[in-house]
Amino acid sequence: MKKYIDRYGNIYIRENYRSGEKVCTRTIEKLGKVKDIMIERNWTEEQVIEWVNQYVQSLNEQKKSSSAKAWISLSSNERLPMGTGPDSQGTLNIGYLFLQSVLSSLGLNDILTKLAEKSKVQFDLNAIISYLIFDRIIHPSSKYGAWNRKHTYLQDWDFELHQIYRALDLVGKNMDFIQQELFKSTTSSLDRNTEVLYYDCTNFFFETEQGDPDREIVDENGQLITVSGDRQYGHSKENRPSPIVQMGLFVDKNGIPIRFNIFPGNRNEQISIDRQTFNEIHRKYKIGSFVYSADAGLGSDKLKQALKSYAFPSYYVVSQSLKKMGEDLQRRCLDEPPKTSKNKTKDQEEFKPATWRYFSYDKNTGQYIEKTILMKEIDKSEKNDRVYFQEIWHKTKSGETERLIVTYQPLYAHYQKQLRNEQIARAEKKLEAGKQSKSSYDGIKYYDETHTTTDGEIATKNIYTLNEDKVSNDARFDGFYCISTNLDDDVDLRTILEVNKRRWQIEAAFRVMKTDLKARPVYVHNHERIKAHFLICFLALLTVRILEATIGNAFTTPELFKTLREMNITKLENDQ
Repeated sequence: MKKYIDRYGNIYIRENYRSGEKVCTRTIEKLGKVKDIMIERNWTEEQVIEWVNQYVQSLNEQKKSSSAKAWISLSSNERLPMGTGPDSQGTLNIGYLFLQSVLSSLGLNDILTKLAEKSKVQFDLNAIISYLIFDRIIHPSSKYGAWNRKHTYLQDWDFELHQIYRALDLVGKNMDFIQQELFKSTTSSLDRNTEVLYYDCTNFFFETEQGDPDREIVDENGQLITVSGDRQYGHSKENRPSPIVQMGLFVDKNGIPIRFNIFPGNRNEQISIDRQTFNEIHRKYKIGSFVYSADAGLGSDKLKQALKSYAFPSYYVVSQSLKKMGEDLQRRCLDEPPKTSKNKTKDQEEFKPATWRYFSYDKNTGQYIEKTILMKEIDKSEKNDRVYFQEIWHKTKSGETERLIVTYQPLYAHYQKQLRNEQIARAEKKLEAGKQSKSSYDGIKYYDETHTTTDGEIATKNIYTLNEDKVSNDARFDGFYCISTNLDDDVDLRTILEVNKRRWQIEAAFRVMKTDLKARPVYVHNHERIKAHFLICFLALLTVRILEATIGNAFTTPELFKTLREMNITKLENDQ
């Protein structure tokens, strides 16, 4: 069954059925007009559509679970009762009760209560923030949408819309304090693993076309300084032409969030983390030595140096860009002979191919055995998904000894080659159609652009030629991947690879924020409320991750969201 809305706004529930060899459609119910329901129930159009979708889903589930085959006729003149208040008949969500239990165990209630007492507010800060977290998980939407949906939960929530915004102002000003106190309480109640800290950045867009002006703040020394506004035009990771704000997020080894920070959308994400960040982690979060793991863009030499400058020296495992390396080191990583000089013969004689290692499973012993092989002996077919690796020790620009782990996988090499061929084909079609694209995903980077003909005359239109040298140079890196680390020799290689492999957890955290919690688009615009909005999303993510851990990760994240959102009860007449 599925919903159908005609051009007049009438809502029907329809079902496909087979009559002989023909597939026909019949109407099961008519629920009324969208506008009439909006007026009668004081709902928005989105709420009406959401209710219809839920109703259709429940009908389909009932049909699947029912063993009897029967038709029940309903009058098209009667409306399905929908709850608009705590005393009316309708469905009420109870999934938030499980989230309430998690928040209580995290100590958030005590933190917010102390903050409310200190600020002397006259509203229930704990109730408002808790509700916003529940609603972000159950029915993510705007703050106004959340307030307008209070009646859809079992509990009666007693606060007004203006109090929500006042609460946002308060928690926004105390964002860092709340995160620090929450980490302390969760560390004592949970077995948090901070041996490895994963860090990454993303950005979120706003429903506006205007960026924020600069604003004045008082720094730690009491001086008045000018800083950039939050919402700024920058490189959107979703390719949206809207102002963005950026977020830097830390998660622990198990993927549970630790802390986040917000910075303007026009800033380089590389400066979102520095010596002061690590100082706060050691001093305010009481985390000793740890392994810092991030991608290449967030692993500069300056940042690596900062990890060593404290009483608790920490380490790093970060991905390394092969294309940005110096030529000599790059050739060593790719197992290529050094660039030939005048003494070409001597260069070739001195070059010794690297010995690559790999793990092979021994059926007799039931263990993995390490073996060695030369690059020219490796099976380069796409069926070979085995990972080969070599280790290279070198000196960084700062003079520190660094360990590089270079991996090669034939299957990955074929994937990258196929991806590049598709990009070139896509670019060729666009260029033939007279279209241009600045996106690197369209393969335009492999083409040379000329503005003159072969005779030296100015061309009537730009001429694009595929540069085979660029293509072949890019192909050198197919299948290769590099990790840099300062961990000691006695740290097992497979342990280092496993640390890097688990970086997917922070990508998963951002995916949950954007997809399941719908953290964007953002509708608030005040500086403190922007911080508060993302704090709510952060706390919702933390709550979900703790709940997953509590039930032993028995369900996937989408399954958990679906279950919580479908935990509804129907309130009958006379409070039955």
